[in-house]
Amino acid sequence: MRISENTTYNNFLYNLGNSQSSLQATMQQLSSQQQVSKPSDNPLAASQIMALSSSLTQNTTYANTIKDAINLSQTQDSALSGLSDQMLRIRTLVQASANGAYGPDELKSNKTELSSVMASVVDSLNADYGGRYVFAGTKIDKPPFELVKATADDADNNVQAGDIIGIKYNGSTTNQTRSISSGVSIDLATNGANIVGGTTQGGAGTQLGDYFAKVIQTLNEGINKPDQLAAAQSALGGDLLGQTTNFSDKVVNVRTTIGAVVNRLNIASAQNTSQNLNLTTMKSNVQDVDMAKAYMEYQKDQTTYQSTLAMGTKIMNTTILNYM
Repeated sequence: MRISENTTYNNFLYNLGNSQSSLQATMQQLSSQQQVSKPSDNPLAASQIMALSSSLTQNTTYANTIKDAINLSQTQDSALSGLSDQMLRIRTLVQASANGAYGPDELKSNKTELSSVMASVVDSLNADYGGRYVFAGTKIDKPPFELVKATADDADNNVQAGDIIGIKYNGSTTNQTRSISSGVSIDLATNGANIVGGTTQGGAGTQLGDYFAKVIQTLNEGINKPDQLAAAQSALGGDLLGQTTNFSDKVVNVRTTIGAVVNRLNIASAQNTSQNLNLTTMKSNVQDVDMAKAYMEYQKDQTTYQSTLAMGTKIMNTTILNYM
């Protein structure tokens, strides 16, 4: 059976095109170092790569969230460390003021320092991280704690204008929540009301602000009423001193809660790093080129292409004289 010249040329061009496409595909893999450059190269692999890329992006978001939550919690712990020192100083001053050897002048001096330390307590509670207040609940844009002082209208024998009469909490009582992995979230200890809340003892001072006010009022009694000095010092050395310990214990309990949160976040961070490595490896297995194998494939395709061109030269040289 005779094969027409047109059929021979078409077959040659078809084979040349295949060789050229295969060579081009291999060259593309070598230059990009990726097996799939567009979905049509391998629809299944392209789908897997997109899914893995999405998982990696989400995993990176979780990693950033975990890191941010750890930093925020560490800021909280640092603030509460300072608060513990301040509460210890308040306890020392209250205990000293209860000393029967102290008179009104010593109590007045202690009151001045106590007022300063109490103001520092509020400063510690208003700690912020990156412009976000860490004990404000979910109201992170404004200082959550405000020192309340007496005005001239509040003044009497036990309260003077400018005296501390309370602490106002302007934050929310809802903890901030962070998503740390798919379907997993954690509450951060940002509800500042838990720090200034009640003590285990009844009576005055069930709130930290009330306690501060009661200490100042008791000092005023000893300063302004010499006949009540002994009673004031007895109160300072009794319930008020005990409540100082209770509030200090509350700070320790909150720090323990924060420590537990940090431990969980550190575990989540380690798991996130491991998952990121697994996802990266899986994506690499699907997407990245085995350079040695691809280069061998390139050499084979190049040889095939050159052979096809050489054969085409002979075919194209055929003229009418070959058939005469």
